[in-house]
Amino acid sequence: MFDPCKGALPAVRRGLQKPLAVATSARLPGLPDVPTFAEVGVPRYELRIWTGVLAPRNTPKHIIVNLAVRDILRTPEIQREIVDEGGNAGDTTPDTFARFLDAERTSWRALVKESAIPKVVPSRS
Repeated sequence: MFDPCKGALPAVRRGLQKPLAVATSARLPGLPDVPTFAEVGVPRYELRIWTGVLAPRNTPKHIIVNLAVRDILRTPEIQREIVDEGGNAGDTTPDTFARFLDAERTSWRALVKESAIPKVVPSRS
């Protein structure tokens, strides 16, 4: 079973589920004893659930909220909550996040193409 950490952690903490690996490039702070897929012999398997704050393309730089969001993510209370839910708070800039989004698009497009998933066009009925 694959389950986001937030959903699985209560059962893991009660001993009802045993995590075999995490699908991240590094171990998660909230699950330091659980290896990554690469560590158990499944290389290049990474699936992240991420959250980001986005604005329209031409939003003026003075409106970008990156610094405020980064300050919030750095507070001990928020850090603890994110780790407790099985996450890992990123610390990124708008340019770094844009590159991440481009890499995600490229990766998912390749996966869809390789798997030959047909394009589904909604009917207009």
